[in-house]
Amino acid sequence: MSLAEQKWPIDRLTQQVQNKNQSKSKVSEMSSTERQLQEMPKSPDIPREVAIHQEFKISELDSLEDL
Repeated sequence: MSLAEQKWPIDRLTQQVQNKNQSKSKVSEMSSTERQLQEMPKSPDIPREVAIHQEFKISELDSLEDL
């Protein structure tokens, strides 16, 4: 094998490690709000909140906000 052929897997592995480190640093730079927004779809509370919203949605049609 030539030196370039031997070096290619090492270069590729180095690049993958650098990419993973960059991804980790981006996640750590995210604000708390951004992290919470990413976690929301995974939360078991979201379907319950949506159901509550749907239940009371009709009351929004009462036009009580005009009072």
